[in-house]
Amino acid sequence: MAYCGKCGNKLEDDAKFCPKCGAPVDDVKDVEDQEETKNEKVIVIFAITIIFILGSIFLYNSQKADWIKKQAKIEESCLNSDAVMETNEGIERQSGPDCNGYEAIDLGLSVYWAAWNIGASSLNVNGYYFSWGETILKSTFAKSTYKYYDGNDFENIGKNISNTEYDAAHIKWGGAWRMPTKNEFEELIKKCTWSWTTIDGVKGYNVLGTNGNSIFLPATGQVRNNEKHWLGERGYYWTSTVGNSSGYAYYLVFAPYVANGVLGTESDNGWDFRYWGYVIRPVISK
Repeated sequence: MAYCGKCGNKLEDDAKFCPKCGAPVDDVKDVEDQEETKNEKVIVIFAITIIFILGSIFLYNSQKADWIKKQAKIEESCLNSDAVMETNEGIERQSGPDCNGYEAIDLGLSVYWAAWNIGASSLNVNGYYFSWGETILKSTFAKSTYKYYDGNDFENIGKNISNTEYDAAHIKWGGAWRMPTKNEFEELIKKCTWSWTTIDGVKGYNVLGTNGNSIFLPATGQVRNNEKHWLGERGYYWTSTVGNSSGYAYYLVFAPYVANGVLGTESDNGWDFRYWGYVIRPVISK
């Protein structure tokens, strides 16, 4: 049905003029056609809008899924104790929980052991040397430069400084990292297999855990005053446990010529002056 485009009056199909207003047929518009065209435009605009919204949702979900995958990979490398990490010189390593960006190895023991020492960039680098209980870096290790010696006596900073303000692992690495105790080093000695080896020119011990994973302990030597001793021949690693006397602390010391691969002075974990410079291999509790 046609209608007058000027006044809206209904028109006969063969009308040439509007009988009401006299408008010529050329000015008459088919209102139904106009409405149909208008509806078609609305449908097209609606369809385009729906496609845009659905496309945006798909893109968002896709980006979100990629982000989740990336985060999962990051968390897997740091939080999943079953995730096998890359190997170096045949040493298989696994990550442990709350590693805060550092690699933790599960040796099948009561704690996770760090893949390398504080200050090291890889497993065959010695890292930083510390006086026992200090968290600062320095070049001279002597009684006169020791923070907790007042000239007459040594300050008592605790029997076990692990996870305290005196713990260099806790301060430097954060997270759940801490210094190992004397007992945890003794567990490492007694339950693991020690093999003297060389990695990229650095001598030390490959320590094989009960589950087949291992860590490498470089023969770091020690620093007395400002000179290194026994570098490449012995390894000296602090524990968090104070010695039998206030001026001493327990440490791990090893050398290749000892029958079981581990050397202690007074015991498997010897104790020595707290102010000497030894390295630290952090741990994380399970």
